[in-house]
Amino acid sequence: MTLKELQIALEKMYGENNKSKSVEYIYSYTAQNCAYLARAVQKGKDPSQYFISSFSWLCALSSQLKIDIQHALLSKFPNCCAYCLEDTCICARTKKTSLKYTNQKAAREERSNKFNTINNNPKLVPSAGELARKLNSIYPSNVSIWQTHGCHHHFSRLFEELGEVYEAYCSHIGEKIPKQAVEEELADCVAWLLSAWDIQYPDQDFDDGFNNYYSRECPVCHGSVCSCADHYARNKALHSEEDLRRMLESLKELSAQISIEPSVTPSVSEALELINRATEELKESAATQITSDLRQTVSRNDTLLTRAKSLLMNTPELAGKFNSLFEAYERLKDSLPWI
Repeated sequence: MTLKELQIALEKMYGENNKSKSVEYIYSYTAQNCAYLARAVQKGKDPSQYFISSFSWLCALSSQLKIDIQHALLSKFPNCCAYCLEDTCICARTKKTSLKYTNQKAAREERSNKFNTINNNPKLVPSAGELARKLNSIYPSNVSIWQTHGCHHHFSRLFEELGEVYEAYCSHIGEKIPKQAVEEELADCVAWLLSAWDIQYPDQDFDDGFNNYYSRECPVCHGSVCSCADHYARNKALHSEEDLRRMLESLKELSAQISIEPSVTPSVSEALELINRATEELKESAATQITSDLRQTVSRNDTLLTRAKSLLMNTPELAGKFNSLFEAYERLKDSLPWI
């Protein structure tokens, strides 16, 4: 699927719901989801849903401003660098100028010609996945930076461009500058997002990830036309009572199984005491309803549970007996996006 097809699909699903929304409302959700994406990648959690939700909100913002995101991105990156116009960027050597064209006007015309060649032939328009790979082919240094130093460069640039989107929008509304400035900043946001996807998921096309995420239509209300309420939060950064209930049940199950262990040894008793302490601390923090306090408690509990597991594993007859229960708690904890 092309970017245009993805944007059209999202408009069919969310367009009616978004009609009454302000640009600021949509922009705030765009920034929120991009932030959750950056955190998920940095923490090593599966960020696929955040990639797609971030892209979806960028498309919603584009649609609200009547911007064709495919047109915006391909006109800026028509299978070449936006500045030096090379298939593989040499801007570090040319200081963001073209070696082939001696003035900016000629360079802009060449970029426009390259875009028209693609845009006027549907067979040349890349799918979203192909476009993601092409961007990393044009800018291989970005791939190297990610692989060497991590994702920080990508996401700092994504948020820089996101800030410039709103600045360009304000200038468009307040000072009547052309909307093209907004289009170019949105194109940069989508470019950094697609590039990051291709590095994170080199064996999966972006459009496949999109279709997986929307396999049941809207992932919240499951409607082909979204009916979600305004200001809906999907528990991505804050805890819920259900999260706490599941964590406490997991710890209680671990405690209960150890309590009925017939071979009562000092190691078993100490491990049980540590697990019960972790359970009580989690209960106390839960009463505050403050996610940051809960995160700290969960972090402290990791130390208690590691000590408890070590005590049990050092006893030969108990080695592995309770390992699955410890692992069940860890899997549950690691699945929670707010931790």
